[in-house]
Amino acid sequence: MALAAWWLCGAISALAGTYYVSASGLNSNAGTEASPWKTIGRAVSAGLRPGDTVVVRGGVYSEFVRVTASGSAAGGRITFKNYPGEVPILDGTTLTVPPEQDSGAFLLSGVSYVTIQGFEIRNYTTTDPLASPVGIHMTGVVRNIDIRNNHIHHIQNNDPTGEVTAHGIAVYGSTATSCRDIIIDGNHLHDLVTGWSEALVLNGNVERFEVTNNTVHDCNNIGIDFIGWEGTAPAAVDQVRDGVCRGNTVYNITSTTNPAYGAGNYAAGGIYCDGATRVVIEQNRVHHCDIGIELASEHQGKSTSFITVRCNFIYENTTGGIYLGGYNSRKGTSENCTVEFNSFWNNDAFGWDGSAEVVFQYYVMNCSFQHNVFHSGAYNRQMVVLGTGCTGNVMDWNLWYCPGGAGAAYYEWEGAGALGLAAWRAARGLEVNSKFGNPKFTSTGTTVDLHLLPTSPAVDACNPARVVVAGELDFDSRWRVTGLRADLGADELPPYLAWKAATFGAANTGAATAADNADPDKDGSVNVMEYAMGSGALSAAAKSGLTQGVVLLSGKRYATFTYPVSAAAKDATFVVEASTDLKTWVAEPVVETGRVVSGGVTVVTVRGSQPLGLDRFYRLRAQVSP
Repeated sequence: MALAAWWLCGAISALAGTYYVSASGLNSNAGTEASPWKTIGRAVSAGLRPGDTVVVRGGVYSEFVRVTASGSAAGGRITFKNYPGEVPILDGTTLTVPPEQDSGAFLLSGVSYVTIQGFEIRNYTTTDPLASPVGIHMTGVVRNIDIRNNHIHHIQNNDPTGEVTAHGIAVYGSTATSCRDIIIDGNHLHDLVTGWSEALVLNGNVERFEVTNNTVHDCNNIGIDFIGWEGTAPAAVDQVRDGVCRGNTVYNITSTTNPAYGAGNYAAGGIYCDGATRVVIEQNRVHHCDIGIELASEHQGKSTSFITVRCNFIYENTTGGIYLGGYNSRKGTSENCTVEFNSFWNNDAFGWDGSAEVVFQYYVMNCSFQHNVFHSGAYNRQMVVLGTGCTGNVMDWNLWYCPGGAGAAYYEWEGAGALGLAAWRAARGLEVNSKFGNPKFTSTGTTVDLHLLPTSPAVDACNPARVVVAGELDFDSRWRVTGLRADLGADELPPYLAWKAATFGAANTGAATAADNADPDKDGSVNVMEYAMGSGALSAAAKSGLTQGVVLLSGKRYATFTYPVSAAAKDATFVVEASTDLKTWVAEPVVETGRVVSGGVTVVTVRGSQPLGLDRFYRLRAQVSP
């Protein structure tokens, strides 16, 4: 019996624990929900083990948190998270930022399998030029780290010289062993004063990361940055690589008031790759920054390479939509980068010499710009090549437009300007299959919306030889091809709108006969149903194939619907609705009783989950996702 009791004790000690922290608790408490600790540091010092969770109640905590324990793949993550419905605030107002690089409100050094989730981190400020305040700082060898849904603001180094550093979130891979498997998702960063540094940065030996769905705004230097060759790690591995930057919103990023740059210097990028390689930048919205996206290298002889920029909305940035290359002849190169299926609008706001939708600086080599839409602003500045060493680049199958008209479109190569796409094509041999025309975005008034209207010349205008592979999506994560070919720019016309344009004519998609609930062929099926089932909206002879019936189960009658599902209607779904008065209809779960695929057509049969009655009715409705 004693032996059995010993094993039982061991099993209990290995179980993951949940500990609680409250600003009104006591560190002498037990750390339970009823008897919480007072500080997050007390939870750290308790000796956390894999699988443990620290739940922090709402309130203000004035402390630095040094995470020292790791989770594991087998035992589970160590998680620090907010109590449901409450926001714990890590506040630095009364704290002194230590004069060291390894500072952070949350500091994770050399740990793995840790999650930080649901905190507000604020007011971590200093005027000490040797200090570097950071909201969440990861350094050393950190792996399998999740940073999710935190609100980080007013992290600032306010030394008046500006010769300082600060970050909202930072990952510094400083050793020969990489930091990897890092997820930074859903965080909100703003009002950061970072000097020479960045709001959200990965620097050095960092690989296999996801920076997704974050919002970064109102900062005085770069918004999101992926860096190499700064000497952060040993030279052979000193390069951020193999990750994705997706679904982020970055705006109001400017260095114009940053003393590190000097007054009036508009040099801060919304998203920046400085020496990184093999990073995918997609489905981001970048606007009202100095530069939208920048692919460059600030280190001579070093390159930013194999970056893919696709399906982004980039608009109203001050000096340029996208910049590539070293900013002078003594800096590095941009090589083998791909920029495709992006939508640019009004990124030449000041009309300066280095301002345009596309700007090549020095040494842009073997890069590809295809299937983009470029709509410049009032200065008509389409593309500028400022420096030498720009060779081997491919530019084609783009749509260009400027408000001054085709003859006013301005292109420049090393000081030699050309007015008009035709002149640019003749002078440089680029853009052979590109065209000039208004892309007809859905923007209205002061609201910028870079989705396409059905009448846009960007629709179905992709190079027919460009093969779209499975999994390629547009800005809204829709299928990349909904018509005959992929559309140019970040937005693919939604399948339903593409069907309307093909059925009624692109200019008639807003007509009464094209309305969702219209039935122009008078066959009893409205347009959205005709679309979802693949039948003809303009021919009563093209029947939908919908049948209704009743099935008897256990003496009770159930409604059934049999209908075809159009393979092309990828944004359509069918809903069975029930009503007791034929006025108010409510979606009801159904039971699928049959699915037959024949000749590429799928026919589905479903029945209601509740029996029919004198006061219970059913109908089938098709709906289209936005």
